[in-house]
Amino acid sequence: MLAGVAPNLFSMDIPAEHMPAIQRYTRELTTQDRAGWLWRHSRIAALGIALGRGRVGFAANRRGFPLKPVDHDLRC
Repeated sequence: MLAGVAPNLFSMDIPAEHMPAIQRYTRELTTQDRAGWLWRHSRIAALGIALGRGRVGFAANRRGFPLKPVDHDLRC
């Protein structure tokens, strides 16, 4: 659970005594995520890594038939 995101995710109100832990976790996660993004960005720029897109033919929709959407794109 993150502070300010989907407060009724579990179909019930979040108990007030849980909020300090949720807020602390949100702060820690966002701080670590930002630091990790900055590190990854500096490494990607230095290495010259590129992104691409391919196509796979074995994708299938697990929600039943007939003719449900299937995503054949593969980001690489």
